[in-house]
Amino acid sequence: MQYRFRCYLLGCSFLISLSLTALEQNWRVKFVDGNAYLQPKLINVDQTKKLQNGFEFTDPLPYAIVASKDAYLELELKSPFFQTLRLGQSTAIELRKQNEFFFFQGSALFSHRKQIKFILVTEYCQTQVLGNGTWLVEKTAHEGFKIVVLEGELKVGNEKVDGILHAGDLAIVSTKEGKVSQSIKIELPLLLSSSRLLNKFPTKLNSQSRLISAAQVQAIRMKKKYEAFIGEVSPENKVRLWTIKEESKK
Repeated sequence: MQYRFRCYLLGCSFLISLSLTALEQNWRVKFVDGNAYLQPKLINVDQTKKLQNGFEFTDPLPYAIVASKDAYLELELKSPFFQTLRLGQSTAIELRKQNEFFFFQGSALFSHRKQIKFILVTEYCQTQVLGNGTWLVEKTAHEGFKIVVLEGELKVGNEKVDGILHAGDLAIVSTKEGKVSQSIKIELPLLLSSSRLLNKFPTKLNSQSRLISAAQVQAIRMKKKYEAFIGEVSPENKVRLWTIKEESKK
């Protein structure tokens, strides 16, 4: 009898532990400006909910998240790893499974310190994103994705097609097989100062210091490449552009 009672208590403790874990894995609204909504996708759950600061997602997957044309939305997930998800204006996504996102339209920012594998899907494209850092993703007009890494490192693609992206890299993902284009470098300082997904929110990302460091490193590298291309450098480490101007006059 005592053995059965102990098993019962252990079973209850296990179920309670699972319930607490499930609750800890729910997304929570950290900030919303404008109209944003949660739309459950299950047949027996059809109530659309307007999102407010502090709202916790307790509905079972899948569900859609919509930020209207005047809205900005920031979500955070504390377990099993801390993650931040920001949605820009006129963005609609569906969270089908944990870390699997279907994009109807719009753009988003992901930020996570731990290595996580995401699956990004549109009607005609699917790709995997594996890594850690802060990155932007936008659905393109051709049902693909534009991905920009702000800090960190990502492996983007599927089993047969993949590419490694570092801070400052932009790549396009297209086709059902998730073909990844050759990456191009973008100017991080300019992007960090102009991106609404970074600057339209009242609080800084946890990765803010790493974002600044990535921009500074890129600026130093670009300066060195520029100086190497030009050639002569003054003792003050300034390029002597006047020599080029003088030669152009001849």
